[in-house]
Amino acid sequence: MKNSRAARLLSGPLASAWVVIGSVLVGVVLSAFLTEIQDSPPITWLKAWEFSGGTMASPAIGFWVLFISVAVVAAFREYFSYVRARDDRTELHDNIASVREVASTMPPKDFLRRSSSSFRDMSFETDLVYASSLEDFLAAQDEREGSTVGEKRENINLVIRMVLDSMINLALHFDQPHTYRDVTYSANIMWLKDPSEYPNREQQAILWEAAERLSDCENAEMFFSAVDNLLVLDLNLTTNSKNVGVPEVDSLKPLCLGYKHGERGVGYNLPGAPQTLIDIDFSHVKDSREIAGTMTEYGKLSRKKVGAYYNNDTRGLSIFSMPVVGYDPVSGEDSVIAVVSIYRNSPGIMEGHQRALMFNHQMVPFVSLLYRLCWVRQKVDELEGSPLSAYTDVPMELSSTPEKESQDGDGSD
Repeated sequence: MKNSRAARLLSGPLASAWVVIGSVLVGVVLSAFLTEIQDSPPITWLKAWEFSGGTMASPAIGFWVLFISVAVVAAFREYFSYVRARDDRTELHDNIASVREVASTMPPKDFLRRSSSSFRDMSFETDLVYASSLEDFLAAQDEREGSTVGEKRENINLVIRMVLDSMINLALHFDQPHTYRDVTYSANIMWLKDPSEYPNREQQAILWEAAERLSDCENAEMFFSAVDNLLVLDLNLTTNSKNVGVPEVDSLKPLCLGYKHGERGVGYNLPGAPQTLIDIDFSHVKDSREIAGTMTEYGKLSRKKVGAYYNNDTRGLSIFSMPVVGYDPVSGEDSVIAVVSIYRNSPGIMEGHQRALMFNHQMVPFVSLLYRLCWVRQKVDELEGSPLSAYTDVPMELSSTPEKESQDGDGSD
């Protein structure tokens, strides 16, 4: 309405000029023809309280036409001015909100320089280990004296942890000034595995022991028949901002999560690492203590178990996860081989969805590096037949994994 021709005319300078000039003319006509106006309808009607008969003198007709036109123009002018002012205020507020949104989603000062610098460094390290792996042991030229599969695996693990540390540092910097002092950021890799890779009941029992805490199933047989994929935490591919470059195997428990495809996974797939596999996109959890409420298909006891897990989790109070997707040179197709998660010991990582989306775009090059490293790491594991022990240097049995007394949970999904 505010942009129509009538609105522009009635709220513009011509209408204002007419209201001023017309008001003056009304006063002049009233002064000059006061008697004629008083002796003409509608004044005579009001005096006699009769609405029939009577003849209006010409000055009275002119006066009332002038008066009504001025009153109508003044009324419309005020109305359209009000509408325009209201719409302008709304537009201003929308613009302010847009500016605030842009400001809140912009990376901090110097973030892009840090990001590009870290990527160059990690890209160099990745190229070294990737080329060495392909030319050395993947090309059957790995018979050099003193070279073992374990050493090759740890060299790759070290570079993967270096990439994870770079991502942690960038996440910490990206969250400024929205983060707090003494907040610890952590990261891990969870391997995407097909349940059919583990037909052995003993292996299934070990993985179920790592999965039971966050599953709605009652036993290993039920778990392996229900899920489509497994996400298995690699304890050697964990790190945090206070323990740079070193895995947290001394304080983390093995963890296995189940994933269900499509609609059958609605209400079953946990936010975080499993959620990334739904659309092959990032997952952002601002407060992990709210996860239990999203598990709509879990029973009451299962939701209570999940709630207790995340309420006691001192590491992962907020989680940001991305699928490790890239080009497989063997199959010639894109594939997902793992999920990387960055989390911190306080709620609110990446603030909101828009900032999380921005950070996700910034991390794409680093995820590409991780894919190459994880791909050669899997090839190394295949040299040993991909045994379950390849995912950790400590036993997978939960009872044999030492824990720090100060840490009640692991926050590793």
